[in-house]
Amino acid sequence: MRYQTIFGNTARLGLVLAMAMAAGPMRAQNQTPANAPPPPSAVKAAGPAAQADANGPGLEVTMTFIQDAMNGQGKIQWSESNKSADKVIDGITVPGLGIQEDYAFEISDAVADPKTCSLSFHSVTSRPDSGSRSAMDGALSFREAASIAVRSQLDIMKEIDHQVDPDNKFRSTISVFPNVYKLTLKMASGKTARTWGTSVHSDGTRIPSDLQPNAIVLSLSDEDLARRLAKAMTHAIELCGGGKDPF
Repeated sequence: MRYQTIFGNTARLGLVLAMAMAAGPMRAQNQTPANAPPPPSAVKAAGPAAQADANGPGLEVTMTFIQDAMNGQGKIQWSESNKSADKVIDGITVPGLGIQEDYAFEISDAVADPKTCSLSFHSVTSRPDSGSRSAMDGALSFREAASIAVRSQLDIMKEIDHQVDPDNKFRSTISVFPNVYKLTLKMASGKTARTWGTSVHSDGTRIPSDLQPNAIVLSLSDEDLARRLAKAMTHAIELCGGGKDPF
């Protein structure tokens, strides 16, 4: 499909340029009078449509890619661990302290609407090792979004560990397997997204919530997919007029 080329590789660019150069002499042999009106196909679109053609794919193609990418991932699972180094005290080796947590995440029912520049989706985050589960719906407007960022969960955990233990006294070993990538969609200043749903704790306690966060975070299993989705969302923000202050 078209968006796979736009947000993926650009290997066809050289072929397109070669075809355009070859077409030049053919046009010269069939020139029309200078005062002749251009044919309908030669009239360029004005306004947002023309801007979309000049700067990349249009909004409908972009939103279709976003929707398909989110719905196509399916359920992903990973494990996170953080273990401090062993210590020797009076000749006795004391094992380091550690923790391991298992996670699962799934996105479904994503709808990216080009008419309203909106995105809605359903997500489920769970902890198979503890039985806790959070089922949430999310909604936001690309007109009110500001920026997109992608980072690996391993890098995020290492940064947090450095903040807690800046001198590396515990010599922690951190791992995420398989690694996952967090896509953070940040809203503009003074704007919020919306998430609502129910979290179920390991003891069965159900806690409903209806929040207005300033960012939405999605977990993705593939770095290439995460960065292509971020590129498409950034383009959607531009086409919808977001990402900039009103004054």
